[in-house]
Amino acid sequence: MILGEEFYGLPNTRNTDDEMPTFSHVVDVSKDCWKPLHGNPGLPTHLINVMSDGGDYNYFLDASRRDDRGEYPIVVLGPGAPGIVVAADFLDFIRKLAARDRLF
Repeated sequence: MILGEEFYGLPNTRNTDDEMPTFSHVVDVSKDCWKPLHGNPGLPTHLINVMSDGGDYNYFLDASRRDDRGEYPIVVLGPGAPGIVVAADFLDFIRKLAARDRLF
């Protein structure tokens, strides 16, 4: 949890364990997004799901766009947000959340 938001991380449990995990594993959540579902092709594997707003919007590190510092931008996917860059990198994303800036 950061600033009251649940970020997907690397807990010692996996989303594939018998019991529901307390926290979501970033690898499992991302893999679920990459799978084709109901005729949709699934998301590209360069998108790493780091957070959901609990509704329609999911936030991803876009590993296809590394900057000269080795950082990846955060993009949002959801209604009216087809991969819009909302932060230059993860730290910028946290700063915007802390300031309660509008992300898009």
